[in-house]
Amino acid sequence: MTKIKLTTSNFSELLDEWANGIALDNVLFFIKSEINENEIYQTAWSKNLLIQISSFDNFISKIIYIDSIN
Repeated sequence: MTKIKLTTSNFSELLDEWANGIALDNVLFFIKSEINENEIYQTAWSKNLLIQISSFDNFISKIIYIDSIN
């Protein structure tokens, strides 16, 4: 499992990797105030991904890959 810092400039690219079946065991961490969770969910949904976002602490959240849908 690789832990990766998610930013506004790389989150779509990292979700593309999951959509293409690459690095599905990666865990993505992001600063809550930097990225809107709804935007992440909407982008993941548009890429046919099911993800889970949970709070790591009061400042950081993490995203894990759940599944791909068709």
